[in-house]
Amino acid sequence: TIPNKKIRYFLQAQRTSNLRIVEERAKLHTRYLNQFKGENYHAVEFPESVGRLKVLFLPLKNFLLYRAALKDADNKSLMPDISDFVGRESFVGTEEHAVISLIVGLFYNTDKALQKQIVDIMAADSKSIEEFEEKCFGVLLELFKSGYSIDADAFVRGSKLFGKDTILKRYFDLMVSLEKEGIESDASIENVRVFYSDYEGLSPQNECLRRGVLQYFTGSIEALLPSQYNQWFDAFRLMIPYVEIFDNQQFKQDIKESSLVFVKKCIKVFTDKRGRDYQDVKKFVMANFLDLQLMKEKQLVELFKTRRKKKVTQE
Repeated sequence: TIPNKKIRYFLQAQRTSNLRIVEERAKLHTRYLNQFKGENYHAVEFPESVGRLKVLFLPLKNFLLYRAALKDADNKSLMPDISDFVGRESFVGTEEHAVISLIVGLFYNTDKALQKQIVDIMAADSKSIEEFEEKCFGVLLELFKSGYSIDADAFVRGSKLFGKDTILKRYFDLMVSLEKEGIESDASIENVRVFYSDYEGLSPQNECLRRGVLQYFTGSIEALLPSQYNQWFDAFRLMIPYVEIFDNQQFKQDIKESSLVFVKKCIKVFTDKRGRDYQDVKKFVMANFLDLQLMKEKQLVELFKTRRKKKVTQE
């Protein structure tokens, strides 16, 4: 409908057929968000009716998660609006209200009155909302998959939100004990084994357990330098009992991918193939990746294979 050919050609050039694929749009959206990582530009409107709650749920959810992730942020000015939202009786019993209340309960420092209110809401929603616990685990799983950090404080808060006879209470208590006892302790390994064996392997609570353990592993190695490879060895060894307990292909794949990021850093830095550092890393990876069936021998040989540099031909 635009008569100017130059404008039409310009607009047509903006069309990208690969963006018809959901995954490609998600990647572009992530790149777009990364441009504003250091900027605190988020704002939100707290809904005052059930109709507006349905419309504003996702922006409100994303805003509260964003604010909670800003460790140095002062959220005191938000608390009156949050408290008013949580206590609005017309919202109680809706899934949207339950999710927001859960997020507030897990990630915000609330006073005793608001905390008790959230505990009461969780208890009431568990009776009125169908498959309530599965939906709460679904929220946790979504956060884990997106890379959102659920820290020790959030697990402690979560352990106080649910009744003692619930799977949620049992899960949060287990995560708190893993942090307290250390994931390497015999007690932790046994507690995980017992919890995991009580539910189906693909149940949401077991998937959240796997993600929680994986988060512990990735968090311990993310900041390691290649020169600290012995610490990576130790962290990797801690995962071996859990790989055996879970016997889950996706968990093994995640361990492998996280490990390969570090291993490739080492290969890039330790350029002397005969040097002790390079050989130590290579021997450890070859032995343990094969033993846990993370990679085949041919793939490992390829990983450590010396690439010949292409000769530049001069004319």
